[in-house]
Amino acid sequence: GGRCIPEDESVNWQINPGDGFIYSRASAPGCYEVECNEEKTALYITMGGTTQMCKEGEYLEGSSFSSTILSGRLGPCPAPERICPSLACPADCSNPNGDCVDGDKCRCFAGYAGEDCSTI
Repeated sequence: GGRCIPEDESVNWQINPGDGFIYSRASAPGCYEVECNEEKTALYITMGGTTQMCKEGEYLEGSSFSSTILSGRLGPCPAPERICPSLACPADCSNPNGDCVDGDKCRCFAGYAGEDCSTI
């Protein structure tokens, strides 16, 4: 499922897609594809088809995901116990239609229903 992960605000992101320009943007929390191991003790982030383990409190360099990323970093990485339990819910509770509770059940927000909160 997707989750927002903080970005190091002291480092701007710079990307060189190969078109002769370098694009820059300020750091801000970004949403990335995340998954956990079966034990829910390790968090993995995927960006551009590359997956990296995100250890609690550490940073991931953007350049480790793609050679087109010149600068920028994710982190500090959140604790797996904060993120992993909610990834066990069906369809991630059709985020943002509901919250994952009790590790594997969706509590749907007003106006949504169903096992995965996808029914209006």
